[in-house]
Amino acid sequence: MLEKFGEWRKRILLAPANIDLIEGILPDSTDYMLMAGRGGIGKTNLGLHAAFCLSTGTDYFGFACKKVKVGYLGFEGSEKKMLERMEKIRRNFPDPGENLWVKVGGLFKLPRQPERFRQLVKGLRVIIIDPLRYIVEHDYCRPENAMQFITCIRQLCDREGVAVIFIHHIRKRDQRATIEPGDLDNIKGAGDYADVATTVLLVERAPQPRAPGGQYAVTNPGEVIMYFAKTRDAIADIPPKRLKLNRQKLLFEEV
Repeated sequence: MLEKFGEWRKRILLAPANIDLIEGILPDSTDYMLMAGRGGIGKTNLGLHAAFCLSTGTDYFGFACKKVKVGYLGFEGSEKKMLERMEKIRRNFPDPGENLWVKVGGLFKLPRQPERFRQLVKGLRVIIIDPLRYIVEHDYCRPENAMQFITCIRQLCDREGVAVIFIHHIRKRDQRATIEPGDLDNIKGAGDYADVATTVLLVERAPQPRAPGGQYAVTNPGEVIMYFAKTRDAIADIPPKRLKLNRQKLLFEEV
């Protein structure tokens, strides 16, 4: 039913304020966001960084995080390698205690196995799935399969009260070329994944700098640009962040 503007306005103004899960990036809702980039660029590190920030209430590159219960579900690499990676990262954060849950492996498919997803996210506020393509039934690049998956995941998230961060890939391109900051067509698979997402972060190599004489300077392979290609709920456009990988901490830091 429609409401009179004055009554609607009063109701909204009197409602308790919702604090974003990640300020300006991940709203306090049951939506999902994409964190996309080419293979080997550091998406998993960025996802684990977000997991520790959310589970401890630590800022994520300057964006305030709500302290919530988070799960990380990874489908690539071994448990031992993942533990080694997480051990390095966790030294830089307060103890997450009961707020951080981890599982590596254990494939399932949606929409065929919704109960499996429900079991995994029970009690969580955010689940990070790395990467998305492993849980989409059939060919995740086909629009009909993508829409079936999206419809299913949104219904499940609403029912369980959980938000999702999907780690995802961009299309393979000439390794010498870099993607444009807002070009969502570079997201691999059907365009529906980016269309429905509340936020899309694109991570790309930092552009090659120029030396004083005009020639190209040496590129630091650990430097990337995080573009906020889509931020549906942000008040204003968020400028990109230049990040550099600290290999001792296995964390990206702002340059």
